[in-house]
Amino acid sequence: MTGTIKAIDKAHDSIKLTDGKSFTLPEGIEAGLISAIYINRIAGEGEREAEGQLSFYYGHVAIPVIAQAWPMDVSWEDLEEHFERKS
Repeated sequence: MTGTIKAIDKAHDSIKLTDGKSFTLPEGIEAGLISAIYINRIAGEGEREAEGQLSFYYGHVAIPVIAQAWPMDVSWEDLEEHFERKS
C-alpha cells in the first residue's frame, strides 16, 4: 500500500507521503500546481482555495510572458476547463 500526501514542500518542490516516503518533483513540475490540483480535486475545496496555492504568499510571481511561474497559471486555467468538462 502506498501513502497519501502528508506534506508538500513548495520551497524544495518535494512531496512527503504518510508512509514515510518522499520524492522531489521533476524539473518543470512545480509543487504549487500540484498543491492546487490536490486541493481542488482530492480535498474537494473550491477554485479560490486551489488558486491560493499559486499566490505571491508562496513566492509565486506570475507576470504574463516574463515570469517563469506564468506557465503554471496557464496550466491551471487549462486544467480548470478540463475539470469543468468532466463534471
